[in-house]
Amino acid sequence: MRLTRWATGMLKKNFLPFVEKFVRRQLTHPSLLNFKTIDRILVVRSHDHLSDYLLSTPVLRALREHFPVAHLALVVRPRAGEAARHCEFINELIVFPERGGEGTPTWRAFLRQLRQGFDLTIVLNTVSHSLTSDLVAHYTKSKHILGPAAFRFPHSSRNFFYDLISPYWEGVKHQTERNLDIVRHIGVDTADHRSIITLLPEECAAGKKFLADAGVTESDLVVAMHIGAGKIRNRWHPENFAAVAGHLQKEYDARVVAIWDAHEQNLGFHFLSSLDFRPILAKGLSVRQIAAIIANCRLFIGNDSGAMQIAAAVKTPLIAIFGANGPEEWKPAGDEFVAIRAASRQCADVAAEQVMELLKSMLAKDIAARRDGDDDFDISDKVFKQYVKALKKS
Repeated sequence: MRLTRWATGMLKKNFLPFVEKFVRRQLTHPSLLNFKTIDRILVVRSHDHLSDYLLSTPVLRALREHFPVAHLALVVRPRAGEAARHCEFINELIVFPERGGEGTPTWRAFLRQLRQGFDLTIVLNTVSHSLTSDLVAHYTKSKHILGPAAFRFPHSSRNFFYDLISPYWEGVKHQTERNLDIVRHIGVDTADHRSIITLLPEECAAGKKFLADAGVTESDLVVAMHIGAGKIRNRWHPENFAAVAGHLQKEYDARVVAIWDAHEQNLGFHFLSSLDFRPILAKGLSVRQIAAIIANCRLFIGNDSGAMQIAAAVKTPLIAIFGANGPEEWKPAGDEFVAIRAASRQCADVAAEQVMELLKSMLAKDIAARRDGDDDFDISDKVFKQYVKALKKS
């Protein structure tokens, strides 16, 4: 891995300035772009993190709003590809080939998909500059390639693979805004900044059946918890999750669904060993299966992670514990998505009691809505007493 990174770094430093002389595109002013001639659009989002992809989905929405009849294709890596499947804004999903990637195409098939005569290719680089994304865009031979001015390669005069280059504003800015800034350069935008995963009716039904098979009824308050995160610094202690889970079970008579990834078995062990009850375990499931289960829950609690973005994308209210990364950049758009962060910017410094306090207001609103007849939820006397108690204290 280190050797590969070293080789890539040397390539960018020593070879790309030479490449620029031959492939550098002449800049196009956005005012010269004729929307009437754009029938086929390709969006390249090759970073594999779910958060990066999901926070870029408003770009797909914006493109569909501005090009309602255009053929819109999307290039992503396999993990993000699962979340992108059936996306209502795109016509074609192109998955990047990866060794051992289940269901990924061959390189020949992948390259053939890229050469479909795209009129506009858009490269969404918002965190770092992906040379792979640029090479994919270049291979398409699109009439126009749009990308950001940020993260210029060493010793390059500019991001030379693009002829349309969007400005980059320094400072703190939400990742969805960063993505939208790229297409705003050509006058494309949307008022809806929410991310999305499009679940099929049968997938939602399967998520509901999973919970029903675990004994969940229509009257149960169901809360999903994802206790892991890809980056260790983003992980809240599993004992804290256990304390909140116990609080939910005792004070709200809630059913808790516990989720963690295959490589996080140790976290799962510590979480379960800190509980005095058995939660519903959702293990060994795909991204879409997890999304369908979370979509059938009243609330999600988790770290700053891809699972948090999944919960927001299926419109499940959430509480997210943030650490090093700022919620002003990574929290999903929406007032029903709440972030909590310690002044130290350390996950460990967020107390379980702080999350319990947030639960009072979030669950009180949920219970009040259901009591007013928003659905057929039959509130128990125990839960209603907790709701009245919370209102008196607020």
